[in-house]
Amino acid sequence: DGSGRPVSGAELLLDGNLTGQTTTSDDDGNFLFRAAPGRYILSARSPISLPPPTEADGERLGWAHTYYPGVLDRYAAIKISVQAGSGVWERDITLRAARLVRVRGMVFDNNGDPAAKVSVQAERTDETLSDDIRAVSKEDGSFEFPSLPEGEWRMFAETEGSDPKLRASAVVQVAGNELNQLDLHLMPPFALTGSVALVPAEGAVAKAVVVFLKPLVAGSEGLSQAATDSNGNFRSNNIYPGK
Repeated sequence: DGSGRPVSGAELLLDGNLTGQTTTSDDDGNFLFRAAPGRYILSARSPISLPPPTEADGERLGWAHTYYPGVLDRYAAIKISVQAGSGVWERDITLRAARLVRVRGMVFDNNGDPAAKVSVQAERTDETLSDDIRAVSKEDGSFEFPSLPEGEWRMFAETEGSDPKLRASAVVQVAGNELNQLDLHLMPPFALTGSVALVPAEGAVAKAVVVFLKPLVAGSEGLSQAATDSNGNFRSNNIYPGK
């Protein structure tokens, strides 16, 4: 931890380009991965049992998801290279403290009315294996996350039991002491249509083209795809508003 004491029960993630694996630190804070050759990003999360950091200047602090060697930004992490037939030792991580922010908002249905009992999920945009942080909107449509670490977060809301499902999402920068008035407007899916024009080489036979639609920030929507017909037109169903 921040005082140099070993942390037992911390969750470690070793993330490669195509594979990832997790493990838990032992009573002495040690951990071990058996990984194929490649380049990896190593990160750690504190266990729930770890006491929170001491507050500083009245600010609430919590242990943040920390990347090797001890940074909060995934893109600032130092990648670990694993060579065939050799071991990698003493890749220690010091957990970092981060300011906690209270986030409040409202969920509205597609008629603009407050939506009650809707599940709202918060996840970091820069994490491969994000914490499962959830809240449920109250009768007046309001929801609250009392303790989110600073950073960029994706908020995702979805109705249960409706057909089709209504969804809403937003990417927000969580900072300061409080973030209020975050509105999530539930919307039904729609169909996206378009066409692809190709200039084939002489004598070549035109084939169907697969069109992919990938959310700017990955979430529950996943990756959508559609194939063009003989005229180059495509139609992708069940698309939700977003970027």
